[in-house]
Amino acid sequence: MKHLVFIYLIFGLSACQKKAMPTITERKASPPSKIAAIYPPAGTVVPDTLTGKSVFVNRCGRCHGLPDLANYTTKKWEGILESMIPRARIEQQNAVHVRAYVMANAYK
Repeated sequence: MKHLVFIYLIFGLSACQKKAMPTITERKASPPSKIAAIYPPAGTVVPDTLTGKSVFVNRCGRCHGLPDLANYTTKKWEGILESMIPRARIEQQNAVHVRAYVMANAYK
């Protein structure tokens, strides 16, 4: 019985060990642009801030409180939109409208 406890202890401790993560020392190709996947090709959709506000309130407000758009600069909003539009599963056409609304009301 003592041997069985000892074996479980060894397996338990080894399972808690940190696993080594591989590191990328050099990148052979540049990472794909996320922005190209978020927005449709330029000139295919005319931005509409009213539609953008509606989508922003309904889709972004679903998961968390809506921030005051003037709290962030346009540069900061670009990063936020780049990560949040795919999470909110906003279609490409509506992403153009949301971006137009947010940029129109962001801190300049």
